Amino acid sequence: MPQEKNQLKKFMASDLADELIAGVIIINAISLFLATSAHMIQNYGWLLETIDHYSLIFFSFELLVRLYIERMRFFRNGWCLFDTFIVLISIAPHMGYFKTLRALRILRLVRLIKFFPKMRLLMLSMKDAIPGIISVSFFLMLFFLVFSIISFHLFRDLNEIYFGSIGRTLMSMFQLIIGEGWGDMVRPIQKVLPYSGLFFIVYVVIMKFMFLNLFFGLIINSIQISTAEENKKNMEIMTTNIEATTELETKIEVTLEHKVDVLLHEIQTLKLLITEFDRSHKI
Repeated sequence: MPQEKNQLKKFMASDLADELIAGVIIINAISLFLATSAHMIQNYGWLLETIDHYSLIFFSFELLVRLYIERMRFFRNGWCLFDTFIVLISIAPHMGYFKTLRALRILRLVRLIKFFPKMRLLMLSMKDAIPGIISVSFFLMLFFLVFSIISFHLFRDLNEIYFGSIGRTLMSMFQLIIGEGWGDMVRPIQKVLPYSGLFFIVYVVIMKFMFLNLFFGLIINSIQISTAEENKKNMEIMTTNIEATTELETKIEVTLEHKVDVLLHEIQTLKLLITEFDRSHKI
């Protein structure tokens, strides 16, 4: 690898490069946010356009540098492909559907996850929790459909506005999960069936306080596991460094002892030579 390419690779992997990229992402995101204000567009539109223009140049140059460094590995890196997608959206024409797609430029903020270890750990935890979340979601949808179908058959004649069709029933049961519309949905039915409230209470307890809390439990458990693994890796790295340092110190001590032994041997040899010289001189 050429010297310049090696130095460029070290710079792109340095904290300074990460801080520079994160700073430009934040400035660009602020400019995109301010561009949603008609007042800001009218008075400072030129400045916001300039920031967006030079941010695009910066990110395009960054992609070219990474492509130069990584070569084919660039296309196997998820972050690089994500950045390429955002840059392509940014240079799309300002017309039709492309103008709408340009709003996705704000997704560049997702890149900040890469520069903050805690956020990266959270995303990894979420990824590890996906299998459990899928299982819980399956049971959640199963119970949701069961209660919705039962509600449709029981209450469609008592409250047609919310339970007159299966589509309305599904929407109404979803609203009950988020705590909206209890009075409008349930109270008219309770006037005819006083104990019908128990059915909805059981539904809300199962759906909201049991299954939805399982999501948080899975995520928290995944975060704890990821944190433990991260701490384990850090401990292994520290142990390796300590062992390497100890081994180096041992080698240094052995080397010093060897040099001292050699020096003592030379001194003894020199003494013998001097003694032999004195004897021969006396004779």
